[in-house]
Amino acid sequence: TGLNLKTLLLDDDLEMLNVQTQKLIGLGLDVESADSMQRARMLFKQDPMGIKVLITEINFQDGDAFALIKWMRKKNPNMISVILTGDADLPSAITAIKLGFADYLEKPVSMKELQNALLKCRKMIEGLPAADVHTDTRAGRNAAIKTWRPQWHLDLVQLMNESVKYWQYSTRTNRGELAKRSGLWAIQIERNSIRARTMDRYTEIETLPQHPHWDKVLETARFVLRHCPPSSQRFEIEVLLYRLQRLMSADESDFPRTPPAPSIPEEPGEALAPVSGPSHNIPVEP
Repeated sequence: TGLNLKTLLLDDDLEMLNVQTQKLIGLGLDVESADSMQRARMLFKQDPMGIKVLITEINFQDGDAFALIKWMRKKNPNMISVILTGDADLPSAITAIKLGFADYLEKPVSMKELQNALLKCRKMIEGLPAADVHTDTRAGRNAAIKTWRPQWHLDLVQLMNESVKYWQYSTRTNRGELAKRSGLWAIQIERNSIRARTMDRYTEIETLPQHPHWDKVLETARFVLRHCPPSSQRFEIEVLLYRLQRLMSADESDFPRTPPAPSIPEEPGEALAPVSGPSHNIPVEP
């Protein structure tokens, strides 16, 4: 079935723009495409509330995606946005996270990756809370937590998967050796079991630290980053780790709402900060 989302696609590479447009149409989207900020603004002005999803490169001759989303959200605060770039780096990924982009994809992107990102967008749109999410009340914050909850659960599962794959690729040893060397026996739990428990439990969990695996998964990711050499897989782990750390360190005043209030970070390349939190007893399957 089609995704049925009106989408604005931006890319200054005309060949890439045409290819991605056809992919999106194939996924059942109503697509408007633009190769410049000026063209994008013009298309957006024609139907600001009708555009549900923005998919964009980062840098253009006449501006950048981060400035564009700030402008668009003044007209449509509930629009969901995705970065699709050939110039991926950690500072821009962190900026995208802080501005509330739903995903950050690297070119070339497969049809499956694109579809997964758009399914995430649709889930976020379907879960948009009432207007009180934009207030500073506890009720508003709780609505925001519930809206973001499915995303960070999926991120947690993906971080576990990517960390284990990165370890296996770098060291040519298995997951059991990672558990032994790190002392983090939680990773002996089958990843499918983690995923099942995650999706079964997320409706019962109000905050991320209540999740039975979050601290051990993040500790595993940090261990892998410390002990494995650089590779292309490292970038995705760093981005996921940063996003989850930021959600867990948020308090009532800065918890990301849907969408978060746009603000460019002062230091986009800031170092990953350690996160403190309660330890949980992780069940180990035989």
